Amino acid sequence: MPHYNQETEVWCGEATAKMWIDYKSANNPTQKEIAQWVLLTFGPQGAEDRNGNRVIDPEERAIWPLEYGSVLNHFIPANKYHRYVSASQDEIIGREAHLIAEYHEPSAAVTEMEPPDVPNDPSDRAWHWLLVVGCAADGWPGSGGVNVFGLWIHDPWVWFTFVPAYVSSDIWKQKYLEWYTDRDGASGYMHVEDPPPGDKRIDHLLPIRCEPPTKPHGTPKSLQHVQQIANEGISLHLLNFIGPLAPYFQQAQVGMPVFVRALSPKFGDYYIIPYFKAGKVTAMVIVDAVTGQFHGASACTVNWNQFPPIPKERAKELAFRHSKKEIKQIELVWGFCEESKSPYTPLWQVTFTDGSTLFISQRGTLHRQITKHSCIGGGRSER
Repeated sequence: MPHYNQETEVWCGEATAKMWIDYKSANNPTQKEIAQWVLLTFGPQGAEDRNGNRVIDPEERAIWPLEYGSVLNHFIPANKYHRYVSASQDEIIGREAHLIAEYHEPSAAVTEMEPPDVPNDPSDRAWHWLLVVGCAADGWPGSGGVNVFGLWIHDPWVWFTFVPAYVSSDIWKQKYLEWYTDRDGASGYMHVEDPPPGDKRIDHLLPIRCEPPTKPHGTPKSLQHVQQIANEGISLHLLNFIGPLAPYFQQAQVGMPVFVRALSPKFGDYYIIPYFKAGKVTAMVIVDAVTGQFHGASACTVNWNQFPPIPKERAKELAFRHSKKEIKQIELVWGFCEESKSPYTPLWQVTFTDGSTLFISQRGTLHRQITKHSCIGGGRSER
């Protein structure tokens, strides 16, 4: 399954669609060509004139869940993909896993994307497309009594890795899946899939079988406890044994956990635990700071020899170059925003004694404010 980052002129829907189309077809359209087809086919409904030229351009027209199947059917072509809606998160997760195991098909999921400091509100159009490409379960997905413990996803926002990230099912339900109302009024948890499961089987494709714990740890008591949860999660979910993340965790040594304060209330505060091989960061794990739940993991394919790549002292230096004002506080924070699109790449928030703030990304860029992501309804408003 190929991975593409979202191009700056289009949306996450086009990026995830291109991953799926290139996996199944030789058409290989560009993300911009997908956006152009969507606008020509469905018209400008629901689009916003973001650049102020009084014309709806292709990049200003997102793909709604109702339309996503038609996009796939046109470019693959197949005439079989469609939106699926359910009131049950577990049913959606079960179908996502079953499609992978039975049909070798991914699914495009509608997920959460709340801007910083804004409570969860399904009516605010704060949603994001992720592509589900793998699963871990204790049996064959689709058969009765099978528990799906986690999913591998391609996120078009992640800028440091082409390897799918892993999210535990509990966290997927708590922090990612979004109850959404589509253009036709359909409401619920939804994703895009191929036809409902039938009798066809792909015997050579097996889900990864594991037995993760059923009880959360509770609030971590120490950084060593956080490391224990991370190591246990990797082991019990078999992330260091099989699957796309295994090469990044095998023989890797756990590093010191780093606390991140969440700016999006639903996401919650968390720890990032880096893993090192030969002095380089190869993978990272997220552990919930309140519940102690194993959140998931991601590979790191950029050249980092420490985490965070911009350490606190370096962030202070950058802040001092920007302003000679006295620093009151500096901390790692994260929320869905343009300046930091992944929870694995938090921002340094510098608060000065006069109350003003400065944000510093892990690339070293400085921002007086952070902006909500352009996919969120209402456009790019500053916060």
